[in-house]
Amino acid sequence: RALSQPEVLFAVVRDEAGAAMACGAVVLGAQWGEVKRMFVLPAWRGQGVSQRLLDFLQTEAIARGCRRLM
Repeated sequence: RALSQPEVLFAVVRDEAGAAMACGAVVLGAQWGEVKRMFVLPAWRGQGVSQRLLDFLQTEAIARGCRRLM
């Protein structure tokens, strides 16, 4: 329920078969956004998955007016 709030950005990175590889969330406030969670399955670590996830969350936060992400 908490992840479905309008101020929460939640993303899942999936492999070609649709299985989840990583997930992350950002909570957007009035002045800034905060990265609350990021998790990458051990098998996918070290392959740039977390960077792609963070890039996506950052792009989406900027699109929603966020100018500072912590």
